[in-house]
This record gives sequence, C-alpha cells and structure tokens, in this order.
Amino acid sequence: MDLSKERERGMAGETVAAQYLLSIGYTILARNYRKRCGEIDIIAKDGEYVVFAEVKCRSGWSAPREAVTPEKQLRLQRTAELWVAEQDYGGFCRFDVLEVFLGCAHAPLVNHWRNAF
Repeated sequence: MDLSKERERGMAGETVAAQYLLSIGYTILARNYRKRCGEIDIIAKDGEYVVFAEVKCRSGWSAPREAVTPEKQLRLQRTAELWVAEQDYGGFCRFDVLEVFLGCAHAPLVNHWRNAF
C-alpha cells in the first residue's frame, strides 16, 4: 500500500466533504484538528450544533462508515472534548460521518450520516 497515495486520496476526500458541507449551509470552523489522543477531520457549525465530522474516503464501493469503529469513536469523542474545553463551548454537539466515493462517473459521491454515533 502506497501511503502517499493513501494520504492524497484522504486529503481529496476531506476537501470534497468540506465543499459539500459548505454547499448545504455549514460553516467550517477547523480542519484536521489534531491532539495527542486523535484527529478530527472537520469541525463545522450547523445551526445551533457544532459538528465533529469524520471523513472516510474510498475509490471502490466498500462501506467506508464501517471503518468508524467503537475505538475510533472513543478517540473522536476524547479529541472533541479537548476542542470544547479549549473553545469554552457550552452548546450542542454531534458527530457526523461523511463517506466520500472518488472515481464516480461525473462527480464524487458523498453520503452524509448525521448524528452517526
């Protein structure tokens, strides 16, 4: 497995996901928020919610959202708690998963799972 190609595909998928979220009215607050316990691909605002979005990108037709295992969910939750504390944010939060399929005939396909876990 070529890690540089994997990273390129991941970055392309995150860009597609961010553009999709912007197109449906979200405001992007941060991308690739990293802490020792994990990384959040996109942090966005959707109305009264701050959304912590995990992006899973594939070029085939597997189910990317299945890669968000319970262990991954726990890392995302811990990382989100740090963001909330840093921002002194006291509002509503949720976790979304965006599946991005690259290599589709006309444009990338995005499946958006709101409040995924």
